Amino acid sequence: AFQPLGRASPVTYTSLTRTVAPPVNPVTREQVKQHLRREASWVEDDELIDGLIDAATAHVEKVSNRSLVQQTWVLKLCAFPCGGDTWSRRIDLPRPQALSITSIGYVDSAGSPQTLSAANYALQGDEYGSAVVETYGNTWPDTREQPDAVTVTYVAGYARTGAGTEADPYEYRKPVPAPIRQAILCKVQALYDNLRPEDMAAVDQQVENLVWPYRLVSV
Repeated sequence: AFQPLGRASPVTYTSLTRTVAPPVNPVTREQVKQHLRREASWVEDDELIDGLIDAATAHVEKVSNRSLVQQTWVLKLCAFPCGGDTWSRRIDLPRPQALSITSIGYVDSAGSPQTLSAANYALQGDEYGSAVVETYGNTWPDTREQPDAVTVTYVAGYARTGAGTEADPYEYRKPVPAPIRQAILCKVQALYDNLRPEDMAAVDQQVENLVWPYRLVSV
């Protein structure tokens, strides 16, 4: 496992924003209908079901503290991390697993926006944590003192499979572990059934139990 996971980042980020949503949810409307024991031809509650899938997915992502279907995030920091070793100079990326770095921008000490060369940094980690580190012989540049001095744009989630062709289309859902998808189905049903608070609490515990092996905990 990636050792920096769970440790506080050397520089606290000032904002984290999802700028590109996943192209699909981890479960389909048809799967939800099957879970609810409804016929596929039953369409009266399709709009409701779609909304509940969105809500349940957001809940499970929050519980697991990770991205599910791949999506794009923008992380802003007040500065690049500084320190005497690689550990203290890394940039931890929330909502892993980070799949790629789109760009790293910064405001230099003179106040001009810059884009850091991809040769100056590398992405490290696995599904248990991700971070950006300096490559050998490079150091983070100086920045102006402001809350959004550094902007890291990255793609995170379980990596899609497939070639994106007609014969081999992208598959976004299956890479998400089955217990996580099952947790979403359970939460959708609980929301659909409009359970009493005490019964909803029992379902939420079931959801947490399903997600627990994949949950990322910060310490």
